[in-house]
Amino acid sequence: MSDFNNKENFPKIVGKIDLSKIEKDKKEKINFEKMSVFLKKGMNLLSKEVNKEYAEYGSVLEDDATIKMEGEDSNYHKELIAIKERVWAREEKKSLEEWKEKKEKDPAVIAEMMITLLLHSKLKDRFLVSRSSAFDDYEHGVDYVLMDKKTGAVVCGLDQVLGMGQDSGSFKKKDKIENILNNGGARLEYGLTLGDDFEENNDLIRKRINNIPAFFLGISKDDLDKMLVSLQKEGVEGDFSEDVFSKNEDFKNFSQSIFKKMIISLEEQYNENKKILKEKKGDDKRIVELLNNFDKFEKSLDIIKSKINE
Repeated sequence: MSDFNNKENFPKIVGKIDLSKIEKDKKEKINFEKMSVFLKKGMNLLSKEVNKEYAEYGSVLEDDATIKMEGEDSNYHKELIAIKERVWAREEKKSLEEWKEKKEKDPAVIAEMMITLLLHSKLKDRFLVSRSSAFDDYEHGVDYVLMDKKTGAVVCGLDQVLGMGQDSGSFKKKDKIENILNNGGARLEYGLTLGDDFEENNDLIRKRINNIPAFFLGISKDDLDKMLVSLQKEGVEGDFSEDVFSKNEDFKNFSQSIFKKMIISLEEQYNENKKILKEKKGDDKRIVELLNNFDKFEKSLDIIKSKINE
């Protein structure tokens, strides 16, 4: 009798394979295309809220919640952006439209939209939360802008980091932030603040702003995935509403956990970076002004903490 016909030569199956457990352990796939469409609706809603609040000054934000580019150099800067995007699309052998569609579904862009909406939902009573203009994103590496509605201070330009673990670029980002600080802080070509007499009339001013404290946000890939999966379970059809953030307990827990990590990270960076700047201060007027803005940020950070812990 051949070995093939001899059943004793076959391994014995002991017990049963629990297929349901395998399915449960499988990581749920995120539909980034669907999430992108849904969160873009959220960006549009955020923009409408801000533009309505400051209607007397004209449109402040674009539909994607980026700061509107206006001024004598805006056409030149828009053309620079268009040239860069055409080059990047060509490098990937894609049409400009294909490149933009791919970019919108990128997890880093999804994270940027998600965090912008979460910050807006928590802080909008006190802060104007927006994404930076495309020019400041590409040229100055600033993703988020927070303006204190009471003081007009731009409290921080927040640089996005997707991941804070072994697969992250957090160390490179840290070096980048330190370089920005050593050069006098972040810069916004298209910034928003209040007039010098804001205590009287609260006028919104569009202007170039220098010497802004720069911080990075540590958003882990795992945390982002958990939030997106829980949000996805709620269904992301139809129009965006902030209510969707409060419907799912898992989502609320994940987002609150991320906020707490942000606060811890911001406090650590604040203390570390202020110490570095004090050692480098000397007669550098840029560093002196940046340190003044760090003091303003410290006050705003206490308010951010109280808002997040409400």
